[in-house]
Amino acid sequence: MILKETERLLQCARHARTHKTAMAIEDFPASFIFRTDYLEFGESLDLLRKTVSGMLTLLLIGMLILAFNVLQVRADGSWVWVRNTVTGSYGEAVVGTGTALYIARGSSFYRYLPVDNSFVELASPPKPDGYAFKTGTALAWDFGDYIYALFGAATGDSRRWFYRYSISNNSWEALANTPVDHGEGDAITWVARPYNCIYATIGGEQRPTFLMRYYPLNNSWGPEFPVPGIGMGDGASLVWAGRDCLYALRGEYYEEEPLYDFWCINLTSSTLTSLADIPATPHSGGSGGVGDGGSLLYIGFWMTDQTDYIYALSGNQAYPDGIPDDRTYKYTISTNTWECLADLPFGVGYYVGCRLGFADGHIYAWQGAPSTWEGGGDDLATYEFPTPPTVEVPLFELLGKEVREVDGGMDVTLTFRNYGFDATSGTVWIPWEKVWYSTELRGSPPSGNITENLLQFDVNGDGDTADVFTVHYIDNKTVEVDGVTAHALFIPEQRIRYDEKGIYDVLEKNSFRLGLKNHTLDKVSYFPEYGYGYAGFGIDSFFRYHPSPNIEFVIEQVGESINSTSTAEIVGVKLNGASSPYEFNFISPWLDGGQWYVDNAYVYPLGFLNSNAVFTVQVSIRGEPGSYLLNTILNWAPESLHRYRYFVFDAVETPFAITGTLQRTITFEDKDYPIDIVTNSTISESPLLNVMAKEICFNATGYGVLTFFWNITIPQNLLTDNPWTITIDGTSVPYTSTTNGSHTFLFFKYTYNEPYFKTRRISIIGTQVIPEFPSIMIPPLFMLTASIVTVLLKKKRKTKPQLP
Repeated sequence: MILKETERLLQCARHARTHKTAMAIEDFPASFIFRTDYLEFGESLDLLRKTVSGMLTLLLIGMLILAFNVLQVRADGSWVWVRNTVTGSYGEAVVGTGTALYIARGSSFYRYLPVDNSFVELASPPKPDGYAFKTGTALAWDFGDYIYALFGAATGDSRRWFYRYSISNNSWEALANTPVDHGEGDAITWVARPYNCIYATIGGEQRPTFLMRYYPLNNSWGPEFPVPGIGMGDGASLVWAGRDCLYALRGEYYEEEPLYDFWCINLTSSTLTSLADIPATPHSGGSGGVGDGGSLLYIGFWMTDQTDYIYALSGNQAYPDGIPDDRTYKYTISTNTWECLADLPFGVGYYVGCRLGFADGHIYAWQGAPSTWEGGGDDLATYEFPTPPTVEVPLFELLGKEVREVDGGMDVTLTFRNYGFDATSGTVWIPWEKVWYSTELRGSPPSGNITENLLQFDVNGDGDTADVFTVHYIDNKTVEVDGVTAHALFIPEQRIRYDEKGIYDVLEKNSFRLGLKNHTLDKVSYFPEYGYGYAGFGIDSFFRYHPSPNIEFVIEQVGESINSTSTAEIVGVKLNGASSPYEFNFISPWLDGGQWYVDNAYVYPLGFLNSNAVFTVQVSIRGEPGSYLLNTILNWAPESLHRYRYFVFDAVETPFAITGTLQRTITFEDKDYPIDIVTNSTISESPLLNVMAKEICFNATGYGVLTFFWNITIPQNLLTDNPWTITIDGTSVPYTSTTNGSHTFLFFKYTYNEPYFKTRRISIIGTQVIPEFPSIMIPPLFMLTASIVTVLLKKKRKTKPQLP
């Protein structure tokens, strides 16, 4: 199976299942026979009603024009001057909302819009004691309509003012005062679910620094926790990066003593852990360390390739104040390391306050310095991320395909050519999960659930299966699961279609943890115009490194429960005529739309594939009678972070059926009646006998545009008729009937036209059931049954409870 996600647009027209790749219609050539469940939810509804016999019109061409291969940001970006704004002042700070920058400065408040390069003054901030913003001013955006502001305090002041600004109304609102006095060490950040509150460090050099929480729902401040290590001061900054941790730049505390402290403050325990020092070394005769203008910024909520990084300014050095500082930095969370980025086109310093914000896909830095400084103190610059390094990728095409039915199975031969660059040898990660699950996203805000009772699986490892985990949609790359941020492996911008021959995805290695278990978010999509979306999860996942390049074969079939297993297997693979053992095999059940499925996956190394290399893979599959789908995936990786996953048109999916005899039994009055069924469809359960209807019925599942058949042997001492009535989903079908005197042999067939697994109800109706139980006795039995039911209903009415 390739994609395991749900898109239920027309449930009666398709059983709304999608594979992990979430291929959209524009990903396929017009001649390719594809499944309608590849369609994204917002694509044309008419396509869902069209036949899948090929030649469908391509729609929505161009959605992938913006697709590009995004790799991690390097340290060789550059800063570009944007425009003049306003000079700095005591009491200043910057915050970005993803679309705009907001700047607090003295007695004024401003907005910069990158979309039109406009800079305007907004509603004036309140002046509760005759002044608005003072040293220690700090801003935080709540991912919604409000920007929260600590108003700061001058040396010797006792100020505790706390306000919020409404973006939509351009107005200010007074909130509950902070429990302690403001100071140079003020810093605030918004922390989303499950906390949904403001976290702040409040204090400074002349007073203790406290960590505390503000709860917007009841306009109240929570308990105060003294920040260990004396306190915080000029250049203090605070960010949340979607984890159970706040990252804090301490700033300076003693005016002439350089400090480089960078901390992680645990949200659960409020304990502090020292991380790698920021490399703010001395320069230009200064003392080094963090000073005025120290800033932190996390942009991973907007850019999924940035979830491992925090950007920073060190501000001017601890001493003296008058030396501008143009240095910028990037901190890597996973490795606890810093690196220096390109210098700003101006120096920052002198005034306390954060200078960094994010808007319109860019990091912005505001100078916010005195007008006497070089640049005039009013410059605004943006950081240009480095151009992603060009990756010389292999490109695969299908040269030939042969599918041959054999006794008890199927042989498939695929011939590929790498017409791109060399597929160099190495390793590539692939995620494997104990169970896969897709949840719908609905409502406002969009959300869904991972329900243990439904899965019958302990998701977080706490020993029970009664938990429900709420999934909150953030964007088409990110969700929150019970407050834990999860980033998807699949990134829409990193899907590349090439030359009408195939598609490759550049997948990013991401995972998240619930309790004791790791999980992966395969893909998330939400369509606001329809109020619908889905998120697909690998539950209890692990990453394993495999030889690169490799070919992955997955046999997919329907199942009945989480305990279902595969009934088909690969018994042999030849690569260019030589036998090739599998490197890894893994069976995984998955649930989607209430239906269980089973994947049986195999990985085979391919070795180094130079440009223009042609290779042939012969796959031999054997198994029980039934309908199956063979998925073929090519995997390659140029480095450890990304996995390149290839889907070659006409090879990616191969529906097939295995013919054989199923021996089933109908039991009636302690006697077993053997029912043999020669078929190429999947029949999981034994047929059922309905005595009153003189009917034998069972479910049969098939996939794709294939013709399925049934040759059923029925004992004549169980059910007879002449003629018979055979229906499939209520529609009569022609049949051929023969007999040997003791058994009836019924042969009929039906063509499935669905590009997904479809289960149909087959009914065989006779005129006489079990000669030992003559039909003349059926009416009295029916009357007796009706009488018993009537008596029971009367008794039930007598015991009906009385209303109070």
